[in-house]
Formats: sequence, structure tokens, C-alpha cells
Amino acid sequence: MEKIETAAPTEANKRKPFILYRILHWIGFAVALLIAVGAFAALKHLDVPGVTYGPIVGSIGVSIVAALLLLPPLFWTMPKILRSIAYVLLLVSLVYATDTSSYVQAWYERTPQGAREATDRAQRKAEEARERADSERLRAEEDRQAEAQERLEALSTSCDDTGDIERAIKERLKDPASAVFNDIIYSKARDRACVAYNAKNSFGGYGEPARAELKCGRDGWTVVNMESPCDDANSLELSAAWDIEKEKIVTARRREWDELFRIARKAPNDFNIRSCRKTRETFGRLVEEVVDLERKAESEGVTDDEKRLIADDRRTIASIKAGAAKGICAAENPE
Repeated sequence: MEKIETAAPTEANKRKPFILYRILHWIGFAVALLIAVGAFAALKHLDVPGVTYGPIVGSIGVSIVAALLLLPPLFWTMPKILRSIAYVLLLVSLVYATDTSSYVQAWYERTPQGAREATDRAQRKAEEARERADSERLRAEEDRQAEAQERLEALSTSCDDTGDIERAIKERLKDPASAVFNDIIYSKARDRACVAYNAKNSFGGYGEPARAELKCGRDGWTVVNMESPCDDANSLELSAAWDIEKEKIVTARRREWDELFRIARKAPNDFNIRSCRKTRETFGRLVEEVVDLERKAESEGVTDDEKRLIADDRRTIASIKAGAAKGICAAENPE
């Protein structure tokens, strides 16, 4: 049986693991030096009441011994057992330095200066958290407005086809081919329509002209009512116009809330007494509108949109009060 010879490893292949090992060792030595420098940095807190020499000196000693044992020229001359001990000391020095740093920091924060610094750090973190929350709220509002605009554009595109209106009505008729369409009255938003039409009945003759009420959505026009709907075409117009007017009012109020929120959070001192009075009046008026809506909700009931509006406004009021810690008008000389 023929013997299969395997190629002997080349010198380059032998050296690859050794080179990688050396690179990792240099990284370990650099870490040991950083730990030693950090241990020496704790010496500046020796004057802090409660901090003793023991933990700091111990941390410095362990980190220096680990760094010396890991010193490359010395490390490669040591037996393997000492090399292993050097790496163990590196881990011990890391744990020891971390524990000592926490111990020193805890005592330092008990001093007046340390307490002030800790308070400042906590305030900065709280401020950053509030700014992130504000940014997310504004981004959500922008997304909501963009979505509303997208819906309006989609409606304006899908609701312009008169043929869709006629097809929607014909689907409900017994004799679609006989349908005759007259006036089509649109709401101002063009998302509702009242259509006058006539078609043959089951006896084959035309009856009295009828009307159908339709509503436009993402899927086009659909019939809402064919049983004597929209008897007063003007009422459809007025109702639609009122819907649009309410949307304009809500949009204007949201802009006012956003401006008040910006002033309260970013520049509570950046307005004079006159504009300060105007800001207070705007805030008071908007709060009164929310209270009126809440009273209406208790006595008469409100729509789901109005319920959402109340909840949004209440959250905004709370945010404004939290943002302006000294009041909605924090001028240097308030009236």
C-alpha cells in the first residue's frame, strides 16, 4: 500500500501563531500600563475624608507588578508558569483598580464639591433625557402632520374622478345601464358628495329623481346612503365647511402650543414684559379652551377626535409647566 506523504509545515506557517501571540501580548501590556496610570490618578483624592492609603497603594502595587511582568523583554525570558501568573495579575489589577476607583468616588461624592459635581451630572443627564423626549415629541408631531398631509393628497387624487361616483351608484341599482346622473354637489374638501340621479325601476320605467350620498376614502368613492339622503344640499356644504374649519382651528392651536413649549423649554428669559404678557394670555386662553372641552365632555359627550385633542393638550400643558421651572414667564422682572 502506497504511503501518502504530507507536506511539512513551512517556517512561515510556524511563525504565524507566534506573531499573533506577540501582538496580543503587546495589547495586554498596554492595558496594564493604562491600569497603572489610572491607579496613580486616584492619589489626588487622598485628601478626601474617609479615603485611606491602603486600597490606593494596593491598586498601584498590583498594577505596577503586572506591568513589569508583562514587559516584553522580560516576559519572554520567564518560565511559562510566571507568564501565566503575569496574565492573572493583569486581571486582578483590572478588578482591583475598578473597585478602588468606585470606593474613592463614593467617598469623594460625600464632600461638598463632590456632591455638587454629582448633582450637576444628574441634572445634565435629566436635561438630556428631557431634550430627547422633547425631540421625540416634536418628531412624532411632524410625522403626524406629514401623515395627515399625505392623506389629504391621497384623497384629493382619488376623489377627482366623477366616473368612480357613477360606478359606485350603478353597483347599487337594478338596471345600471339606465342610470341618468344630474347634479353632483361636492363638499369643500371634496371627500363627500351628493348626487342627483334616476334609473329604471323593476317595472321598467323611471320614477322620481333620487339622491345618493357618497364618501371618498383611500379606495375611492363609496355609497353612504341611498335612502333619501342629503335632502338639503346646502347642509352638506355647511357641514363639510365646518369640518374643514375645525381642522384649521386644531392646526392653529397645535402651532400655538408648540411655540409656547419652545419658549418654556429653550428661552424662558428671551422676551420683554410686553411679549411676556402676551405669552401668559395665550397660555391662559388655550388652557381655558381645554377646560371648556372637558366640561362639554362631561355634560354632552365629545367625539373621539376631541377626546384625543384633550389628552394631547393636557400632556402639552404638563410639559410646558415642567419645562419652565419658574413659570411660563420667567423674565427677570415679571409683572
